[in-house]
Amino acid sequence: MISVRQFNDPYDLRTFQAVLTAYEGTFPIAPVLHQILTNTGLMHMFIAIDDATHPGTVVGAGVLKTPEAAVPIGAEIRPLAWVVSDMVTHPNYRRLGVARVLLRHMEEVVDHNGGRIIYLYTKRTNGPAKSLYEKAGFERLRNQGSQAIYAKLTR
Repeated sequence: MISVRQFNDPYDLRTFQAVLTAYEGTFPIAPVLHQILTNTGLMHMFIAIDDATHPGTVVGAGVLKTPEAAVPIGAEIRPLAWVVSDMVTHPNYRRLGVARVLLRHMEEVVDHNGGRIIYLYTKRTNGPAKSLYEKAGFERLRNQGSQAIYAKLTR
């Protein structure tokens, strides 16, 4: 079983290290964490935690940008638009539903805060991510350079 919680305590060094490990080798995460911790209220990081096999282990993470911080790639800024970015699942936990649980949780947060649309983008060559987003109800809007842009209405 996977649970999701928000990570926003810069003094929680154990969790901070676990998040860095989950992102390791995927892309530089330090700038993302710095933005989250310094732009209080504009970006939120959610972490997925393994509650069954290895209790307490961080197995994935993702960032949710509020409308004030969200600038959807290739789309005009719309009121109540949020952006999911920097999603990652630890390599040992891929294809086990971790990213789907994170996405579902972020959608609930957006809906709870009055959001109407969620954007996200991924590399055009990232087949597993594109498949996940389409199965989760996101519609591909278009390609822009090396990115594929998706959107989903929350309600």
